[in-house]
Amino acid sequence: KIKEEMIKMGSELKNKGDYLIISVIKHIILNKNVGNNLERDIYPIIALNMVISKKQIKWNINYSINSIYFTKHETMCKYLKIKSFEKPTTKFVISTILNRL
Repeated sequence: KIKEEMIKMGSELKNKGDYLIISVIKHIILNKNVGNNLERDIYPIIALNMVISKKQIKWNINYSINSIYFTKHETMCKYLKIKSFEKPTTKFVISTILNRL
């Protein structure tokens, strides 16, 4: 279901960041009481599980979102219901996908 929503948003699921977004969303779903600060509450746990740094997680997710924004701009804006000049934040993208599951 998460992958379906990612594809609707314009993702081709070819970047490492795409799969990290899926991991973050799964973690949030499975741990309902987790905090809402990605860098403080979620990335460290994902980093431990995947044996990569928090910064690498953040960079890969941002790269993925930027790739979608620049290649499938209209699709992403329509999915997120934002104006075409608004660049979405990571938190906004993740929360929108979570709300549509």
